Amino acid sequence: MELAGHDPADYFSATAVTRIPDASPARSMAAYHDLWFFLATRNPRITRAYTGDGTIDPTKGACALHVPPCGAAWVQTDVSIAVVGEFMVADELRALIHDWNVLGRPALTPFTCTFGPFCSTPAPLWVPRQWALEAVGAATRD
Repeated sequence: MELAGHDPADYFSATAVTRIPDASPARSMAAYHDLWFFLATRNPRITRAYTGDGTIDPTKGACALHVPPCGAAWVQTDVSIAVVGEFMVADELRALIHDWNVLGRPALTPFTCTFGPFCSTPAPLWVPRQWALEAVGAATRD
């Protein structure tokens, strides 16, 4: 069993990037981080990712949905989504972003989680098992 599916130190090849403008409501860096956190609580394939050739500007955010072997889609602070590979990855990311928007764009602070052991060794690594949103619509940042 792997702990993570993508090593953020590994770059993606971005031979053909498609951009979807106005795909995210997260315009400030604080809201972007709230969105990133929300996405990670909903999908274990959310990661930090970069392209080796700089086609995805990391200063606009590195939050990506990585779906091997289909591709990856990045949400960025310029409210766009950039897609490498199959377009269905962008559709999945857009659906997750839509969920965040419908819930009132919750900040990361009202979330709680339960932890469980990653393995059954005498000193296991404890990892988040289940995330819960304390109060829907509490604390949002644009």
